[in-house]
Amino acid sequence: MQVESLRRALPGQLTVQQLDRALEAYLLWLFGYVLFTTGAGDTVSARWIHVAREIADAQNPQDVRDRSWGSAVLAATFRGLCTACFKAEGRPTLMGCPLLLQLWCFEVVQP
Repeated sequence: MQVESLRRALPGQLTVQQLDRALEAYLLWLFGYVLFTTGAGDTVSARWIHVAREIADAQNPQDVRDRSWGSAVLAATFRGLCTACFKAEGRPTLMGCPLLLQLWCFEVVQP
């Protein structure tokens, strides 16, 4: 399957478990530092661990629960904008998905 083709493409002898854990680490990075950023800046919320593990350990697409990722990213970004705009003390930090805002601005400005 796809795991076998990936294993052939990567150097060394990686086990399926090692590939699964590498995928889990990548998903944690994606959730914590790209899609759902927080003010901490150096940690990923523990709530994403079980989701990343579920996706990494899935043998078939049916093994992964359906989730509305677009709605979740948009809601987190709106909440992050609201929090950053109204924060009275400390340094305001933009949370959510700043990449989504950058892409949206690029689309709006294009003639």
